[in-house]
Amino acid sequence: MNLDLFATNLLYGLTIESALIFIASSLSIIFGVMGVVNFAHGSLCMLGAYFGYSLILWKVNFWVALIIAPLAVGALALAIEALTLRPAQYQPGDGSGPGD
Repeated sequence: MNLDLFATNLLYGLTIESALIFIASSLSIIFGVMGVVNFAHGSLCMLGAYFGYSLILWKVNFWVALIIAPLAVGALALAIEALTLRPAQYQPGDGSGPGD
Protein backbone atom coordinates (compact mmCIF):
# COMPACT_ATOMS: atom_id res chain seq x y z
CA MET A 1 0.00 0.00 0.00
CA ASN A 2 1.45 3.33 -0.97
CA LEU A 3 1.52 6.37 1.31
CA ASP A 4 -0.87 8.47 -0.81
CA LEU A 5 -3.63 5.87 -0.62
CA PHE A 6 -3.12 5.47 3.12
CA ALA A 7 -3.29 9.24 3.71
CA THR A 8 -6.41 9.57 1.57
CA ASN A 9 -8.19 6.76 3.42
CA LEU A 10 -7.10 8.16 6.78
CA LEU A 11 -8.46 11.64 5.99
CA TYR A 12 -11.69 10.16 4.60
CA GLY A 13 -12.17 8.12 7.76
CA LEU A 14 -11.50 11.12 9.99
CA THR A 15 -14.01 13.19 8.02
CA ILE A 16 -16.79 10.64 8.44
CA GLU A 17 -15.85 10.08 12.08
CA SER A 18 -16.05 13.79 12.87
CA ALA A 19 -19.49 14.04 11.23
CA LEU A 20 -20.77 11.08 13.25
CA ILE A 21 -19.33 12.49 16.49
CA PHE A 22 -20.96 15.86 15.77
CA ILE A 23 -24.37 14.28 15.16
CA ALA A 24 -24.15 11.97 18.18
CA SER A 25 -23.02 14.69 20.58
CA SER A 26 -25.72 17.10 19.45
CA LEU A 27 -28.35 14.37 19.86
CA SER A 28 -27.03 13.75 23.37
CA ILE A 29 -27.22 17.46 24.20
CA ILE A 30 -30.81 17.67 22.92
CA PHE A 31 -31.84 14.67 25.02
CA GLY A 32 -30.09 16.06 28.10
CA VAL A 33 -31.72 19.49 27.82
CA MET A 34 -35.21 18.53 26.68
CA GLY A 35 -35.55 15.04 28.08
CA VAL A 36 -37.14 13.92 24.79
CA VAL A 37 -35.45 11.87 22.09
CA ASN A 38 -35.79 13.74 18.81
CA PHE A 39 -35.84 11.05 16.14
CA ALA A 40 -35.97 13.72 13.44
CA HIS A 41 -32.43 14.84 14.32
CA GLY A 42 -30.64 12.62 11.80
CA SER A 43 -33.18 13.51 9.13
CA LEU A 44 -32.61 17.20 9.74
CA CYS A 45 -28.83 16.77 9.41
CA MET A 46 -29.34 14.94 6.13
CA LEU A 47 -31.83 17.57 4.95
CA GLY A 48 -29.28 20.30 5.66
CA ALA A 49 -26.65 18.51 3.61
CA TYR A 50 -29.10 17.95 0.76
CA PHE A 51 -30.32 21.54 0.86
CA GLY A 52 -26.76 22.88 0.81
CA TYR A 53 -25.88 20.61 -2.12
CA SER A 54 -29.01 21.74 -3.97
CA LEU A 55 -28.06 25.37 -3.45
CA ILE A 56 -24.62 24.69 -4.92
CA LEU A 57 -26.22 23.00 -7.94
CA TRP A 58 -28.35 26.14 -8.38
CA LYS A 59 -25.06 28.07 -8.79
CA VAL A 60 -25.10 29.64 -5.32
CA ASN A 61 -21.65 30.32 -3.88
CA PHE A 62 -20.42 27.57 -1.54
CA TRP A 63 -19.91 29.94 1.40
CA VAL A 64 -23.36 31.46 0.96
CA ALA A 65 -24.89 27.97 0.81
CA LEU A 66 -22.96 27.09 3.96
CA ILE A 67 -24.76 29.94 5.74
CA ILE A 68 -28.23 29.57 4.20
CA ALA A 69 -28.66 25.79 4.58
CA PRO A 70 -28.19 25.59 8.39
CA LEU A 71 -30.38 28.64 8.91
CA ALA A 72 -33.19 27.16 6.82
CA VAL A 73 -32.97 23.77 8.52
CA GLY A 74 -32.74 25.46 11.93
CA ALA A 75 -35.96 27.35 11.22
CA LEU A 76 -37.59 24.06 10.22
CA ALA A 77 -36.30 22.42 13.40
CA LEU A 78 -37.74 25.24 15.52
CA ALA A 79 -41.10 24.78 13.81
CA ILE A 80 -41.01 21.02 14.42
CA GLU A 81 -40.10 21.58 18.07
CA ALA A 82 -42.86 24.13 18.60
CA LEU A 83 -45.56 22.15 16.80
CA THR A 84 -44.78 18.56 17.82
CA LEU A 85 -42.25 18.12 20.63
CA ARG A 86 -43.40 20.88 22.98
CA PRO A 87 -47.09 19.83 22.96
CA ALA A 88 -46.08 16.20 23.51
CA GLN A 89 -43.80 17.09 26.41
CA TYR A 90 -46.22 19.35 28.32
CA GLN A 91 -49.63 17.88 28.87
CA PRO A 92 -52.22 20.26 30.34
CA GLY A 93 -53.00 19.70 33.97
CA ASP A 94 -50.08 17.45 34.87
CA GLY A 95 -48.09 20.26 36.50
CA SER A 96 -45.20 20.10 34.04
CA GLY A 97 -46.16 22.87 31.67
CA PRO A 98 -46.00 26.63 31.98
CA GLY A 99 -48.82 28.01 34.09
CA ASP A 100 -49.66 24.66 35.77
